[in-house]
Amino acid sequence: MGALAEAYKHSLLDKQPIPLDYGSVRTLPESHIWLDQSDESPYVAYSTSPISPPVIDLTDPDAPRLIIQACETWGVFQLIGHGIPTKLTEDVESEAGKLFDLPVDQKLKALRSPGGGAGYGLPHISPFFNKCMWHEGFTIMGSPIDHTRQLWPQAYQGFCETMVDYQNQLKALTEQLIRIIFKSLN
Repeated sequence: MGALAEAYKHSLLDKQPIPLDYGSVRTLPESHIWLDQSDESPYVAYSTSPISPPVIDLTDPDAPRLIIQACETWGVFQLIGHGIPTKLTEDVESEAGKLFDLPVDQKLKALRSPGGGAGYGLPHISPFFNKCMWHEGFTIMGSPIDHTRQLWPQAYQGFCETMVDYQNQLKALTEQLIRIIFKSLN
């Protein structure tokens, strides 16, 4: 059994397999109280440094060199000028808002299956923490049709079209970044 599967085996997900219904809870459950650093993963490091990672404009002719430099020195960078239309990002946020505004019993119709990757549920990194995260998520892997039809049997097309368009745009951007990084490795 792999490390991720082993982590899930004894996790808090067994005790609370679905996200907390934040709209109905009146008292914060013990499972969601993070009081001190002993509750945090030993793998999480925090910094109070005011220094920010580099911001790189992909339209800058020097962007490939800056990306490589950021990867080598920071391991991360913020990308602007990437070509993802602002309107598409706004549409994604709007569609996601509609999904998360649904009543919990409706969202549970698209609950991620045990061991599954897609659907409504807790973040996949949850088992690595001693406490539950204040989070609910809807993971899309490939086409979202099967899960969204469960949420909106008659009106799932808009959500699906928006998310698939966004996936395609991000895939193209990812491939562009990978080519830049791989080229630097010769």
